This record gives sequence, structure tokens and C-alpha cells, in this order.
Amino acid sequence: MVVPHLHADLDAFASALGAALLFEGAVVTLPGGTDRSVTHLLQAGIEPGIVMLGEKQALTLLEDGGVERIVLVDTASPERTGPFAPYAEALPLTVFDHHPSEAPPADDPRIEWHRQTTGANTTQIVQLLLARNCPLTPDQALILAAGIMEDTGWLAYPVVTPADLHALADLVACGARLDRLAQLLDRPLTEDQVHLLGDLLNTLEEAVIEGVTVAWSTAACERYIEDLSIVTQRLMRIHPVDALVVGVQMERRMILVGRSAVPDRVDIGHLFIPYGGGGHPQAGSANLKGETLAGVRAWLPGALAQAVLPGRRAAQVMSRPVQTAAPDERLNEVTRRIHTLGVGGLPVVEGGKVVGWVARETADRGVHHALGDEPVSRVMAGEVPLFGADSGLDPIVRAIMVDGRRWAGIVDDSGDLIGCITRTDLRPVLAERMGGEVGSGAEIVKRRNLWRRLSKALPDPALARLTAIGDQAQAMGMEAYLVGGGVRDLLLNRPGLDLDIVVVGEAVRLAEQFGFEHPEIHAATHPPFGTATLVYPDGQHIDIVTARAEHYPHPAALPVVDRGPLGLDLARRDFTVNALAIALDPKRRGELVDPYGGLRDLEDRKIRVLHPLSFVEDPTRIYRAVRFEATLDFRIGPQTLRLLRDAVKQGYLQRLTGKRIGRELDLILRSIRPAAAIARMGELGVLACLHDQLDGAAIAARLEAFEPVDRAATLLAPDLNSDAATARWELLLLDLQAAQWGGLLERIEWSGRRLKELRRDLGHLQAMAWGAPPNPEDAWAVVLACRDLSPEALRVVMAQGGAVWEQAVAAWLTRLRHLKPQSTGEDWKRWGARPGPGFKTLHDALWRGVVEGTIDGVEGEERVVRGGV
Repeated sequence: MVVPHLHADLDAFASALGAALLFEGAVVTLPGGTDRSVTHLLQAGIEPGIVMLGEKQALTLLEDGGVERIVLVDTASPERTGPFAPYAEALPLTVFDHHPSEAPPADDPRIEWHRQTTGANTTQIVQLLLARNCPLTPDQALILAAGIMEDTGWLAYPVVTPADLHALADLVACGARLDRLAQLLDRPLTEDQVHLLGDLLNTLEEAVIEGVTVAWSTAACERYIEDLSIVTQRLMRIHPVDALVVGVQMERRMILVGRSAVPDRVDIGHLFIPYGGGGHPQAGSANLKGETLAGVRAWLPGALAQAVLPGRRAAQVMSRPVQTAAPDERLNEVTRRIHTLGVGGLPVVEGGKVVGWVARETADRGVHHALGDEPVSRVMAGEVPLFGADSGLDPIVRAIMVDGRRWAGIVDDSGDLIGCITRTDLRPVLAERMGGEVGSGAEIVKRRNLWRRLSKALPDPALARLTAIGDQAQAMGMEAYLVGGGVRDLLLNRPGLDLDIVVVGEAVRLAEQFGFEHPEIHAATHPPFGTATLVYPDGQHIDIVTARAEHYPHPAALPVVDRGPLGLDLARRDFTVNALAIALDPKRRGELVDPYGGLRDLEDRKIRVLHPLSFVEDPTRIYRAVRFEATLDFRIGPQTLRLLRDAVKQGYLQRLTGKRIGRELDLILRSIRPAAAIARMGELGVLACLHDQLDGAAIAARLEAFEPVDRAATLLAPDLNSDAATARWELLLLDLQAAQWGGLLERIEWSGRRLKELRRDLGHLQAMAWGAPPNPEDAWAVVLACRDLSPEALRVVMAQGGAVWEQAVAAWLTRLRHLKPQSTGEDWKRWGARPGPGFKTLHDALWRGVVEGTIDGVEGEERVVRGGV
């Protein structure tokens, strides 16, 4: 049974229709009836083609046990379904909802949850219908299109997403005629609605709260008037304000409807949650019982005032510290630094005050005109937009986005430069203003603040430690952020978050002060590198690093680093999905920082570099792109793939040191999907840069076969430690001749015990008679075949040797490796044996006797030794 919220609007009705088509044999009921737009559509002869039951008939069917599952649409709250709430809380439940203000239900195995934060709830259901190739009649397509159009304000509301547009286009292809829809939905106000609109205009009041104009109005009606939302929308059009709430008393209940043109400042849906309602940041409603008109008039202004969120200030958005130039600095040097930093220009500062700005193009042209030895003051622009730290963002947005300024300086009360704001800093702010929360599916939900999500993902001690680090940073005039893979994995709901902290300020000083104030915590600092590690009593380590800018002296070089703002620290990351941060300071705790669109790439499951020279400057990112693509089950974006192929073709991988290559390969072979990564490396020509005899497809097949064998061997011999990555290295190199793999290992500069063991294993594996496995019934033959092999090589043999080899190794792991002589060389000498080469023969004779059962215990071994003497 498909159930929308009470008094279904077009989006709720269209969602119900779509859900009924998804579930074979479903019926639809409409608690509380529908609003006038749905009635008007059905009265026009539009045929939904589904089974619809009245409330009484539906409740009887439920009471008789004739319903197996409830499907809630356009709401996540059973309470909003009236008399159907008890059944929604008891039966298996499927939920299709898109309201950010309605939190998903708690983990419950009976609930199947579908949520996309799209403009219309209908959109996600249309996506499923089309994915499952469900046929739609033109009338059904028209109703679904009506749901999308109504809830997105005919695609004019900021909540519209690309998914809404794609769904609408697909419905047009299915026969929905938008011209006919416009005729059906564009209807004048009724006489009662006109009178109500007049009453609301007469009682309209407004106030300005923190720069936001809010308005409220109340009225009473003797009878029920449909479509209060249309009246509210018309009132907003007549009297434009930032946010509006109307309260209308009809038939012993109070109905509240609200609209917000600034959802980042006033979230209407959230405002109505305490009153049993909900909605979007842009629109919402609530039904109140027992409230009087006078009571609503009394508390509504205060509730609206409290709903206004404080606007962001320049100091909250700015980047710091700022890279600057001095007025007398030579233009050649300034131009070099602009290109090295990859910025659009530099402010010119004298005595802490901004005196000008030199743009990249201006600097380049000055050098071209032989002005390189002149002071930069010769070519700088004198007018630079400057704003106070407490300034609102609107004038800064106008300066940068409307007036075309690339940079705005932020100054303190004395006029000294303390930060800057660029388009990159404004991008996430503007994204919020244009869409609020934007999501794509239940796995990833774009949120402005992730603290609640972080608190669920981390154990309490770890969360408390992040909180304390953020507090300490703010107390010392710094900023602390959780960055990189930990933020990425949080948004992907992956366990085991890495806690890496970037500090805008001085990480070493922060850690030292933290250790001083908390003696139980050891602060291990590394001043030359600007890094520190906090070691807690329970063993947890949290790495802290100073925010850095970096540049590459030449392609494939190691970077040269310097202190920089958070934006430049994120800009040096490899991919957009790793260039994410979460603020830890108390004022912004949990706020997501995403200057390069990493969240959108997570939603699109895409690996994308931050700039076109990424693979040229650091070719190891080629290996990392392949590893992340495989590990995260993403795809390398088209533009990034083109840049990667070109970097491989131009030979940038050959410029890397062998040690850097070996480190990246080792990370790939330790990842959770090494076979997929190696296959992709073969496809992209990356393996051929290592050795032209490496066949990616063949190696990937070996790695795939290895994984179940590795798990089985662990079960057979849990006490026998094995390094899966080493075994995968052996599988990678197995087809190469000794001279070939030896040269490759020398190139990647392996050394020490691991290199020695790998060489030994490859020698054994390539010398083995793969085609003549030992008979698993011949115990001594199995011992001779297996005794010199490491745990890693044994797994390789199980994976590559076939069923007989697998049985033989299994016999060795489970039983035969434990059967060895109990006596020692000292015992043999005591029994009369002379030390020398014969000891090896004696040992094997004893070992074979123990394995084959002809020698029993130390006494039997003594008899053999004495007899042999």
C-alpha cells in the first residue's frame, strides 16, 4: 500500500503513482484527500491507471491483514500520514523522500530507505521506473511531470538539480506534453482565495533580522480553503521578502505555510519541525491543532527571528596567510612567484597595508616589454577591493563575481592585511545559496555541516580529541581542519577513518602547547617539516601538519614546500575527492570545506585532478589515480584520463625514481582491489613503463585467483603469518626471467630482508616442476616440495599450481609442517654422531621417518642415530 503525507500535493500524488508502478499489485490511498491541484488534474480526465482506495477501505484492508508492506512517499514521518501511522510503524516499510529537514529513521531492518535531495521527490522514482524499463502511458508521464514542475516552481526554485531536468526530459520522451500541463496547472485564484489573500495583505508585518527581511501574516476562514501554498506564493510575489510565513485558521485547526528565498539563512522546513511539519529549506508547512490565532500571532515573530541563521563574515571564509609582493620587488621575481604558486596575481603590500595588485597577465606583459628589472610598483593596479574582517559576504561577492575583481583583501581594524578572498573561497558559499543541500542517492548526502555524521562514525574518545584540538587551535589564533582521505571516507560511509589534521598557523607550536596542557599526551614534533604527532595513552596517534603551499622545480621533481593558507594546502592534493576538509574550530565545527568540487565528484564516483599539469608535476599520481579508481570503485574522469594517457605517452613515468615507483606499486598491491588496478595499469600502458613483458590481464587473473586461496590458507594455518602484498609481488613478477625481475627490483631500490626473501621465493617458484606436482598421498614428497617455501610462496603455489598442488600444500599447512624430529644436533653428538655434512642427511632421514610414521618419539630417533653410527 502506497501512502503519501496528508493532503497530498502534486509531488506527493505523482510519487504515489510512480511507487505503485514500481511495486506490482500495489494500491494507493490518499489520507486526508488531496489539494486542489491534484483534484483539478484528475477532473480534467487525466487517467493515472492505478488502483486507488478510499481511507476507510484502505484501513479495512490493513486491519484484515491484506497488506504486506507500506510504501511512504514524499515524507519520512509516519506521523504525517494520519490514521495510517500505526501501520507504517509496524509493517515492513519502504520510504521515498527528498526532504532534508526530515531525518532518516533509525537503523531498522524492516525499513528500506530511498533518499535523494532533489527538487521533487517524484524525480528519484522516475529514475527507478526508467532504469527498470517500466512502461508509462502519456497520462502517467504527464502526472509525473506535474509533480516535478509543481515542487520545483516550474524549474525556477533554487532547489532544482540536474536530476530533475533529466527526469523531466525523459518524461517528455514518454509522451508528457508540457504545453498541456501548463494549461491544466495555470488557473486563477478562486473567490475565497482572493479574499484570503486580501486578509493576509492587511495583517502582513515584517522585520529585518541580521540583514534578512522576514514577514508574517495571519488570517481566519469560516470554511476550508484549498491550496494555501498557492496563496502564499502569490503573496510572496506581491510583497517580495527574504522569508514569509502565513498562518490561517480553518475548521478548528491552524495551517502554517512558509517560503524562503534565502535558504542558507532561513530554513523553512527546519522551522516547522517542532510543530510536526517539515519541508525543504525553501518551502514547508505544518498543521497545528489546539492553537488559536492570537497565540500564533504572539509566537510567530519570535520563531522567525530565531530561524534566521547568522550570515557568514569575511573572516570565516578568507584564506590566510597571504602571499604578497613588495613595491620595490623586481617584476621578474614577482612574475616567477606568480607562476610558481599558480595564482592569478599577487597583492602589493608595504608596511602591512595593501598598496596595489599585480595580475598574472599584467606581469607577463611587463616582462615581455622588457620591464622585468623594474619594480613591480611600475605595473601594479592601484585600486584593490578591501573589506573588514567582520564584513558580510554580499559586497565581496559583488566585487568578485559581478565587478570582475579576482581578489579581495581582508584587513583588521588598523588596515593591515590579514587574509584574502578569491573565487575559489566563494565557490562553496555560492553553491549553498543556489541549492542548499544537494544529494545523489542514499549513500552520499551533501551537507553543509558534517559534525553529526562525524560523531556517529567515530568512537567518543576520538571525537573528543578532535574537539579539543579545534578548541586549542582557536585559543591560539589558529584554525584546525580534518583533511583528506578521512573526510572522503566519511562521506562514502567507509569505516576506519584516518585522522589527519591541517593547521593554518604552526602545527608544532600547537602540539607543544597541547602536550604542555595535557601531560598524559605525548607531543612528538618535527620542526624542520612543520609536523607533529599527538600520541594518546591508549595508543592512538593523530598527525598534525602546518598548512602548506608547494611547487615543483621541474617535472617529476619532489615538491618545494612553504607555509600557506588552507586553500593552497588543498590545492596541492592529488585529486578533488581528497581535497576536502572539515573545520574543527568551535565557530565552524563540522563545516565542510570543498573548494574544488570534490563532493560532486564523490557523488558522480569520479577521480579528477585539480589542474591540467598534475600528472606532469607528479607522475606518481598516475599510480594513485588507478589505485583510487579500483579501491573506491570509481572511474577516472574523461579529462583526467586524457591527461593521464598523455603523461604516460610523453614518458613522465620514466623520470620517477625507482623508490617512488616501488612505494606506489606496493600501495596498489596492498589495496583491497589490486587485480582491478593492475588490469587498468596494463590497459593504460603504465605496466609497460615498468617492463614491456608485464601482461596486465594475465597478472590480474592471477591476482583474482589468489584472493580466495589466501583466505583459505589463513583458515588452514592461522598461526602462520603471511604478507599478502609480498605474495602479490611474486605473482606480478612470475612471468619475468630472473635477470628481468632482478633488474626491476634493483630499479625500485628494494633492500633488506624483504628483498632477500622475494628473490629467494621467485627463485624457488621459477625452479619448480609445476607440471609434476607431488602426490598428496606421498607425505615425504610433499615435505620436499614445500619445506623451503615461505608462507607467501606456498599461497602462490596453491593459487597457480592446480588442484593437486593445492591439495599438497593444504596437507603441508594443516599437518605435515608440524611433523619434525624432536631431537637436536646436541642430542645426536651425545648419541655418537660426528658433526659434519652428514648431519643434513641424518636430519632428513629422521624427518622422513617421523613423517612416514616409522620413527616414534625421541627414543626411536636415538635408535636410528645410534644404529647409523
